Amino acid sequence: MAERKLTDKETPLRLIRSLSHDIPGIYEQLSNLQQTWRNMPDYDPRCELPISAAYTYLIEVHKATDMDAAQLSPAITACYLWRQTPVIYDFDADLAAMLYEQADDMDEEQTLPWEVLLRLPYPCVYIKAPDMRQTIDGFFAWIEKDLNRETLELRIQTLDNGMDNTMPFSIHLLPGATLGDCLEDTKKTTRINFREYVDQSKVPPDVLEAVMKDMTQLILRPLQLTLYLCATNAEIETRQKPKIEIQGSEKQRKMKKESKASDVAAFDVGVRLGAAIRHATQPKAIYVKSPETPGTGSAKRPHSRRGHWHHYWAGPRDGERSLLLKWTSPTFIHADDAPKDVVLQVPVK
Repeated sequence: MAERKLTDKETPLRLIRSLSHDIPGIYEQLSNLQQTWRNMPDYDPRCELPISAAYTYLIEVHKATDMDAAQLSPAITACYLWRQTPVIYDFDADLAAMLYEQADDMDEEQTLPWEVLLRLPYPCVYIKAPDMRQTIDGFFAWIEKDLNRETLELRIQTLDNGMDNTMPFSIHLLPGATLGDCLEDTKKTTRINFREYVDQSKVPPDVLEAVMKDMTQLILRPLQLTLYLCATNAEIETRQKPKIEIQGSEKQRKMKKESKASDVAAFDVGVRLGAAIRHATQPKAIYVKSPETPGTGSAKRPHSRRGHWHHYWAGPRDGERSLLLKWTSPTFIHADDAPKDVVLQVPVK
């Protein structure tokens, strides 16, 4: 298959350049702040740079208002971190749709340890999310440390189709909690914060619930795609190798000029699995049993038992162990209008 090269408009580079133009030298300053962060007593290696660093810089140096700094700092941090390791994961639309369906029923996710999210392939990734929302192209995902609460967060920063408008979301990662606990805490906090900014006496209850449902969906759907990237059996294929080695030394990254689309590493996610999903679910001729066919009853329409997550520990019981995540692919029933089940297998590399 011929390599399809990325274009600038398919990447977050437009937003990165826009912020650099509006706040000259911002990425160089964040690089200095990152070194400061690594030498601080409360440094946490799971967080490359807290959002509070960008927030404080905007307040103290650029004299930004509290509201402007709060709105800009998550986007600036996402762009800075992604700029260091510019990678894009582009999901197959049918695989993404199947994962979105899982987002509507979080039963299996309730017991997942949130630590599975620490297996992101890079400190900050950009994930293209087809059909997640009509106006959204994708989102940044990375691990943040809230220095006020002294807890970690999964940060999600959506980016619109024009690659210039962005919106922040987060999931609180509480010590000793399951992912279900974290989501409940996040929704509770979101509801409280929403009430602080909105006069509920002027908002009908059904409208309030609709807004909360919409915001929850904008958290759960990206979470599913992020979890998939953390799975040990995720189907990921390289589409474009970057001209500049993204794993180079920090000195090399500082010396290089602003990235171009050719400097971005691109990966296709779920190409073969998506094709298998389409094959299993496409309309087919109705299967009619002949009198000689064993069994009774009429043929059923194709349907599926949805995929789900499975986690386990690997390694010696008396040594260092690793928490691993796997996605169990769906089973399609009557996919060929025949009595045989079709199970989709996810290729493991």
